[in-house]
Amino acid sequence: MKIENDFCKAIAEVDSLDRDEWLEQRKKGIGGSDAGAIMGMNPWKSALMVYLDKMGLAPKTEDNDAMKHGRRMEPVLLREFPEIYFEATGITGTTERSPYIYQSKKHPFVLGNIDGLFLKETADLDGVEIKTANQFAEKDWDEDEVPDQYYAQVQHYMYLTGLETFFIPVLIGARFDFREVPRNEKFIEQMIKAETWFWNECILKKQMPAPAGLDKEGDYLLHLYGSGSDEVLELPHLEKDVEKYLEINGKIKLLDAEKKELQLLFKSEIGEAKGFVTPNHKATWSRFKKTSFRADDFKKLHPDLYEQFSSKISSSRLTIK
Repeated sequence: MKIENDFCKAIAEVDSLDRDEWLEQRKKGIGGSDAGAIMGMNPWKSALMVYLDKMGLAPKTEDNDAMKHGRRMEPVLLREFPEIYFEATGITGTTERSPYIYQSKKHPFVLGNIDGLFLKETADLDGVEIKTANQFAEKDWDEDEVPDQYYAQVQHYMYLTGLETFFIPVLIGARFDFREVPRNEKFIEQMIKAETWFWNECILKKQMPAPAGLDKEGDYLLHLYGSGSDEVLELPHLEKDVEKYLEINGKIKLLDAEKKELQLLFKSEIGEAKGFVTPNHKATWSRFKKTSFRADDFKKLHPDLYEQFSSKISSSRLTIK
């Protein structure tokens, strides 16, 4: 089923593209999975990572088992969703794929590839975005909760398509559930403002946004600047940031020392016992042996085997004085 209205137009049919071509199409604008990152609502992805991806400067993402499993489950969950919706509401409906990349007519940089559409017996047409999650992520879906990045994603799609509601069928471990997300005009207004700024000020002007502090950003920056050079830059505008960093680092070292001192105090008090309790807390001192591999000794005795099973990985260290 194709959406045809005043809000968007279909610019490509997904089924006619291989995965690499589909990924290239996504680089031509801002997609739903980018929205939460640009707004600082995605704990795994940042605006900086989106920028490097759009500019073709990001490390290649491996197609892992979880991603493959999610794609395999999409048609199954899309097909089964009307049944679980009927069980919950008594309202019947049908779902269909919508295998197109849509482009906003008002903001051409706003793109989207939605999983499907849900046509109710009431003739209401709603969007569908399929998700899968392992049992460890169940707390993110407590009661009526929707993870922030997925909330931003479907609001992006509602702006793009003009739809008023999106359903998120989700398979959590072995449990099939769904969330109903209504259109939020105030959120959409803020989101489009952020996306417009990102596209005009970052992508078009080739200005990388500031990091958000995610661990994964370090991998992206190392991939981008991994070769390095002997040049030392004059950056006086960072003086206050360096002072703040050194102050924080000093506090961390002091706190680590205090923490270690307390740990040793607790161990000396526990002695041969297993642990101790206080009115509000419990401490346990677990003692065990672990096996360590003596890599240097193995290298001396079996240099060929060591080389055969060794691999170099990119790494770095930042030193501030």
